Amino acid sequence: MRSAKLVFFAYLFIHRFGAGLFRSFWPTVQLLLVAFVLFDLVYFPYISSENSPLWVHMSIAAFMLVYGILIANIKAKETAKQAFVPALFLMVVMTVLEWVPGLRTSGAGSNDYKWLMIVPLLACNTYQLLVLHRLNKKRPIGG
Repeated sequence: MRSAKLVFFAYLFIHRFGAGLFRSFWPTVQLLLVAFVLFDLVYFPYISSENSPLWVHMSIAAFMLVYGILIANIKAKETAKQAFVPALFLMVVMTVLEWVPGLRTSGAGSNDYKWLMIVPLLACNTYQLLVLHRLNKKRPIGG
């Protein structure tokens, strides 16, 4: 999925830019952005749909958060505990940003397109996040 690669590289840029701009507050800013995106994931679809119950939107946001925490824990265990917040940021904020076209298109009462888009996005972002440190390992020359 090309958009997943594009968003991953955008995330790498945003992470370096944010770390330089906010310095030691960057993890806190990332957590605030995660909370803001999760709130938006519940609030805006709920007020725009008349027939959809609130628990549906809350369960989608809860799923994104739980999945993000699970993948961020794996990343932190495989690399360093400081990788938890950036991994959570990628899995929640950047994935939801990628998902916006699917969220906007499925407003006609069908949730099929919404789920058709999120599964590959989560798979691609998870793969990219969990494989990157393995690809960057230093290997001996000729080995």
